[in-house]
Amino acid sequence: MKKSQQIDWGWIGQMMLILLGITILPVVIGILLDYRLRTTPVFTLAAMFLGFNAGIVMIYRRIAVIYMQISPPDESAQQGIPSTVEETKL
Repeated sequence: MKKSQQIDWGWIGQMMLILLGITILPVVIGILLDYRLRTTPVFTLAAMFLGFNAGIVMIYRRIAVIYMQISPPDESAQQGIPSTVEETKL
């Protein structure tokens, strides 16, 4: 396997920790709050919703950074050269 095709286990480990920390931890806190306040799973569902969405956003940001390092933005867009058919009609 080439050097560029090797799996970056450190990055994968970071993603796993982010997923665990951002999604599981709020759910556990929601369960504890529901237990202490003797409520229906209101806090658990709210924490689950927030945790999952925060996890998705965090992973998206990490992947976007990696993608920008692999393929930098198109230079023709920065120079004002139209890149689509609609832009040439204007």
